[in-house]
Amino acid sequence: SPRLCWTSSPHDMKSPRPCALPRRGCSRRRMTQFCGVGLHSFGSAGVKLPRPGRPAVITASSPRSLHRSSSHFMSRTLYLAEQLIALPSVTPEDAGCLDLLAARLAPLGFVCERLDSGPTDFRVSNLWAKRPAALAGKAPQAIKTVVFAGHTDVVPTGPLAQWSSDPFVPTHRDGKLYGRGASDMKTSIAAFVVAVEEFLAATPEPLIALAFLLTSDEEGPSVDGTKVVVEQLRARGEPLDYCIVGEPTSVE
Repeated sequence: SPRLCWTSSPHDMKSPRPCALPRRGCSRRRMTQFCGVGLHSFGSAGVKLPRPGRPAVITASSPRSLHRSSSHFMSRTLYLAEQLIALPSVTPEDAGCLDLLAARLAPLGFVCERLDSGPTDFRVSNLWAKRPAALAGKAPQAIKTVVFAGHTDVVPTGPLAQWSSDPFVPTHRDGKLYGRGASDMKTSIAAFVVAVEEFLAATPEPLIALAFLLTSDEEGPSVDGTKVVVEQLRARGEPLDYCIVGEPTSVE
């Protein structure tokens, strides 16, 4: 299946994990409709990781237009992932990740709200960004909200001498992307954002509301992050109907 990157660090050198970019497992038709590019259409096609600024190379035969669309999607996702990896957001620091993402989402019609929480010595950054749906005759309560949930924080690097490259300098080796957060889970967030950009370009007025719930405290105590935001949204009667989590953690 197409894979964009792997994590490699002293913490998980023995078992590098692929990132959570879309691949087999969900409906091809729905994925094509949502992302606007249909990465799943390639099935087990080989994808060579592009150099920065260059498109991916799809090795399976496919329609030329779909090839170009997927290459464009992959290169934009890679570039945003590299921008996020370069920000040293060790829990609970956000290091500017949420500002970068809000700047991408606001022009798409998302209302971006910071719901930061926690004590001054462990302040957690939280972003709730929502794009209202086109009502098209529907009652507001009939509109469903699809939420992309994730975190911008990463675990500490450990001894830098044990790294083959600076953990906060995105590095390409042997067709793979290395850096702290490359797998968990900055590439997932980049894929979320670019997928939404593609979707809205193809469907400017969807009949669903879209939202992002992002925090800088998932790797730590996880007390003032997602939990706090969900509680605040519940208190003001803002339901979360569906949630997509890009966490790459294996359950096996």
